[in-house]
Amino acid sequence: MARNKAFVVFRGKAPRAYLSWEDCEAQVIGFPRALYRGFKNNFEAEKSYVRFFYDDHPHGFAAHMSTLQ
Repeated sequence: MARNKAFVVFRGKAPRAYLSWEDCEAQVIGFPRALYRGFKNNFEAEKSYVRFFYDDHPHGFAAHMSTLQ
């Protein structure tokens, strides 16, 4: 089985794509109902991150991002 080379935190302390498990883990440990996943490369990770917020929020990705700031 291939090891993941990129990770996405969908729900955590700082949602975004990460290039190491250690960085990803730091964002999800202790965060209630954290949601994260590993990917084979950074392109797939970032594509999934954008799709997650765009598809799950009817007003789009930009509207959701403004609520995070």
